[in-house]
Amino acid sequence: MVNRQDLQYLTAMQLALLIEPAEEDGWSLPDEADNEKPSGPWSAPLPHDDPLTILMVERIASQMGESASHVLLYARSASQEEWSRLSDLGSGTLDPRCDERVEDAIARGARLLDESAWDAAREAYLAADVLLAHESSMRRAEVFSCLASIERERGEVGLAAVLLDRALAIFPAHRGALQARIELARTSGDAVTLAALLARQIHFAESVDERVTTLTEMAHESLRAVGQALTDAVALRPGDPDLLNRLRAVYEAAGRYDDAVNASVALAEAQADPGERARTLVSAAKLCTERVGNVGRAVALYEAAIADDPGVPGAFEAIEAVLENDQDWSGLERAYARQLERIAGRRMKEAEIELLEKLAELRAEQLENIIGAIQALDRLLAIAPDRLDARMRLIRLLEATGQDELGQRCLEVAARLAPTEPAVFQGVHRIATRRADPDRSYCACAVLVHLGEADIGEQMIYQQYAPEASLKAVRPLEPHAWELLFPDDYDAELADVLRAIEPVAVAVKLDHLRQSGRVPRLDPSERQDPERSTLSAVRTVGWAAHLLQTPMPDVYAKSEDIPGGIAALPSESPALLLGKAALVGRSLPELSFMVTREFAYLRAAGRLLSFYPSLADLDGLIRAMLPLFLSGAPRSRDVSWLELGLASKLDAAARGRVAGAITSMVSASGKVNLKRWLRTTEIAACRAAFLACDDITVAARILSIDGRVFGDLSAADKVRDLIAFSVSQRYHALRSLAGFSMDGM
Repeated sequence: MVNRQDLQYLTAMQLALLIEPAEEDGWSLPDEADNEKPSGPWSAPLPHDDPLTILMVERIASQMGESASHVLLYARSASQEEWSRLSDLGSGTLDPRCDERVEDAIARGARLLDESAWDAAREAYLAADVLLAHESSMRRAEVFSCLASIERERGEVGLAAVLLDRALAIFPAHRGALQARIELARTSGDAVTLAALLARQIHFAESVDERVTTLTEMAHESLRAVGQALTDAVALRPGDPDLLNRLRAVYEAAGRYDDAVNASVALAEAQADPGERARTLVSAAKLCTERVGNVGRAVALYEAAIADDPGVPGAFEAIEAVLENDQDWSGLERAYARQLERIAGRRMKEAEIELLEKLAELRAEQLENIIGAIQALDRLLAIAPDRLDARMRLIRLLEATGQDELGQRCLEVAARLAPTEPAVFQGVHRIATRRADPDRSYCACAVLVHLGEADIGEQMIYQQYAPEASLKAVRPLEPHAWELLFPDDYDAELADVLRAIEPVAVAVKLDHLRQSGRVPRLDPSERQDPERSTLSAVRTVGWAAHLLQTPMPDVYAKSEDIPGGIAALPSESPALLLGKAALVGRSLPELSFMVTREFAYLRAAGRLLSFYPSLADLDGLIRAMLPLFLSGAPRSRDVSWLELGLASKLDAAARGRVAGAITSMVSASGKVNLKRWLRTTEIAACRAAFLACDDITVAARILSIDGRVFGDLSAADKVRDLIAFSVSQRYHALRSLAGFSMDGM
């Protein structure tokens, strides 16, 4: 038998109509062109859901066996009588919209549904649907909605979804069917369908809050749908950076931060460039910390990022913050050590310095490992020796561990870095006092007095040992001692060349001065005898010549102003002129500085600077001399008087001395830097003068009024050098060699 359920779900009988025209003239089909008329019988399937078809099937099926599956109606041109007999097959009207059986079936279904009689209710609603086959109305949509409820109760969720979809297709505004379909999509996790259904539900929202709630859920489900689609796409094309980037963004927007971290890690693994991979891992780790709260995984991701690129921003800082927050000081020390190993040799100087600073502080403050802190600072200063703050911290640690000698050495370097920093010289005085070193203690206190930072005790030490009115007995400085006065960048090879050429250069310049009538004329009545003179300045000349082991020049005193108060004259024989500033109102320490400085020039360069005092003069001398000895040296277009004079006065012995010196200079550096030579010579002369006066305040005062400039050094530049030199090993060795050191405090 064929039942209504089979008809509803399209699983049983099919019906076809066969029409065979009785006569050619009797053929008639609506809306067909003559040339399309069939020449024989014509057949067509009948719609299975047509009420007339159903009614005929029901009547025919009641007369057939259970094996029937197709019914073929054979129709010929029928008479009026025959059509009347066909109409008698039905009882009443065939229009279901006017059939009371529809309402009866719906009412019966509703009653049985309320009674939870699922199968009977289902039969009733199916009967109603058969009768409503051609109706697109709310009541037919309601029938499908009720059938969906029954199927859902019976566990047929998929069939329920199909029925609700049919209900909404027939009557889209059916709110009950829409809500039920939304719930089915929500419980089944069908984000795509749910987002679409929520978009339809917005139109039924009755308030702003309800609309916002619906829109929010729709956005969430849309993101979930996009996420699933992208996940499926990534499964098909693993490692695609564009897909992974989009997937990560969708997960973050949806608040699925664990999944976003996973997407970021997958993206990092797909990147070939270590720097890009490291930055992506840092982003994942940051998200893991801030949104997921998985600190352990975040640290692992940061470590992986650092392994790819130790300098990646934010990675190590995050690990550091975690360990500091946990107060895991030993772990933090190991982290610093690992990071230092990673960046070694990568030209990351500033990062290495910062890590060593932190490591030193951690060891000293948290781990109480002073030796380890000293080692970290030693390593830092090997990289950045000009870091005063690190050096001062190292000095405090060395003092704390009783390593005063090393602390003193560090302070010497600090004095060169910061000659105006009082803490440096306070440290020198403090350590010198503990080590019973009165020389350094006095020199440090003198600097503090000069800086205006001395306390009462430091002022007393300075006043006790500062030289006043008498010249000390001294031992002459031997050549090896003289070398202690020169800076490290002193060009000894160029100095040898200038000393070798000095006699000839002086002779040539004297000839030139004679020809122009500019040789200084000296009044014999103004000449002084250093051994018999009562003038302090003149007696100081003899004392300074003895200290520096230089030949005694003729000494003249003239009550006129001359630059610096003293000058070595470009005269026929070596002569020193003392002017008014040296003869009147000067203390012995001041005179010692002035005179010894002038003798130091003579010791360093002979009379060369008296005849060639400026950089331009010296440059002209070198340019005239080098072509005489070096074939590749540039020559002036016009041969100068200086070049001609040198060529004429250089005998074989002089040529040999100069040539040897030039050969040594070329093999050592091959460069001539006269400016540097002048600067270092001036520094050495000022240091010798400072040794003689033994008081930094005196040296600073004389330099401030001197007015002469050598090698572009200002008075302040020279004083800063002397301050650092005053607490150095070299200076105190010179004090001992010259007999200036103190026996005790």
